[in-house]
Amino acid sequence: MTPFYRSSLQWLRPLQKRYSIGLPIPIPLPILTSSTLPSSWPPLPKWKDLFRTMSIGRGGLHPDLPSLLLHGRIVYIGMPLVPAVTELVVAELMYLQWMDPKEPIYIYINSTGTTRDDGETVGMESEGFAIYDAMMQLKNEIHTVAVGAAIGQACLLLASGTKGKRFMMPHSKVMVQQPRVPSSGLMPASDVLIRAKEAITNRDTLVKLLAKHTGNEVETVYNVIKRPFYMDSARAKEFGVVDKVLWRGQEKIMADAAPPEEWDKSAGIKVVDGI
Repeated sequence: MTPFYRSSLQWLRPLQKRYSIGLPIPIPLPILTSSTLPSSWPPLPKWKDLFRTMSIGRGGLHPDLPSLLLHGRIVYIGMPLVPAVTELVVAELMYLQWMDPKEPIYIYINSTGTTRDDGETVGMESEGFAIYDAMMQLKNEIHTVAVGAAIGQACLLLASGTKGKRFMMPHSKVMVQQPRVPSSGLMPASDVLIRAKEAITNRDTLVKLLAKHTGNEVETVYNVIKRPFYMDSARAKEFGVVDKVLWRGQEKIMADAAPPEEWDKSAGIKVVDGI
């Protein structure tokens, strides 16, 4: 057992006994000081180490997985961008910059943005813009990695990483689309019009930001998002969403592979126009 864990257990166990703690609960460790603890307790470990979101439960100290990832400076966005997700991600980004403003932050993204996979709206467009603004305020280098899917606002977050540090797994997908308006069947006509105008404003903002980070013209981005525009890893790299596909040593093999047209030609296959 490391000295850190030994010291932590020494003064977390009295808390467990005193308050009869059964279920895992977080402890507000930053507010604990040597002056507020009984003299019989051992000295406080370094509070920055204790602030790594440990919890008390039966049997001792149990670090949770998001905390371990955060300790490795990894932020994982694995859900649609609902308010709870935005709150957590922004807080983690602020915390990591406070811990070390020079070390890079790694953001792994597998999210359908502000919609579900069936297209139903689950969050406001401001959820994605909030995370984007937080990323832009950071002093750290930000590495973004697409794992699975990055759709809508999640695609914007992927593209807004540090230039040259935006990555994508080989079989991931990205998709850009227009913002959607939540169901408004019971709203007055005037309210529907207001929401429609707000959706257009959000669309224009999204287009400008995507054009800025992908290096495309605003008109080009505007045209492709008129309908859902899906991209595989190769097409996303060509469009400017990412800089590199993480083939794990297979990049040279893929680069050396002949394109489909050459395979057809060498096999004697003639392509008929219109098919």
